[in-house]
Amino acid sequence: FPNYLMIHLRRYILSENWTPKKLDADIHMPEKLSLESLRGNGLQPGEVELPEESNDAMAIDEPQPDEMIVVQLTSMGFSINACSRAALAVQNSSVEAATNWLMEHMDDANLNDPLPSKSDKTSGNDVNEESLAMLLSMGIEVSHATKGLKETGGDIERAVDWCFSHEPSSDADIAEGDNGKESYPTGQGNYELVAIISHMGSNVACGHYVCHIKKDGKWVIFNDSKVAESNNPPFSMGYMYLYERC
Repeated sequence: FPNYLMIHLRRYILSENWTPKKLDADIHMPEKLSLESLRGNGLQPGEVELPEESNDAMAIDEPQPDEMIVVQLTSMGFSINACSRAALAVQNSSVEAATNWLMEHMDDANLNDPLPSKSDKTSGNDVNEESLAMLLSMGIEVSHATKGLKETGGDIERAVDWCFSHEPSSDADIAEGDNGKESYPTGQGNYELVAIISHMGSNVACGHYVCHIKKDGKWVIFNDSKVAESNNPPFSMGYMYLYERC
């Protein structure tokens, strides 16, 4: 277990009109936390490793264009590849929506190219510019938004969820640790809460963040330039919680 454990509560969701919404919910976080029950002990007697997922299994999970929509669009003179792209772009909603999409993307250079496989989507460098622009409008950093789209195969809804559930600062750390040569500190999985970041405001468009830090056994609030002792830390209203291994 690491020396420090950062827990991020998902207090922001994507509402029905595609705008970030703050969840006003009390979720009490303990001051003492034990993760010893989650400690792995390797392969046990009588256990076998799960087989690695094959490329065929990955292909089954990929969204497929609706055949009826593709047939009706091809009867209008469009290519199969273009019709398949249109159906997927509108999530197989209707022929009318797919037709409108085709009309708006007639000048796309890759309109008639074969659909990329899931491996191509995750390993490629290109992402849909419209999807990227939508993520950027929510205040998500370019690199984080791009990675979110790649990790979810370009699915905008899943990409939003991915971006809000992964910290941007962790992207470089994950890439650096891929070589398997990095060593990390470990020890007992018992932690003590030492800091809380919370948001003061009714929604993401207003208010600001404050920090509570436990120092010498007392909680202190850091609110911009104001620093004072806190008698009631927001244990149940935090956005991020920092635990230190004890």
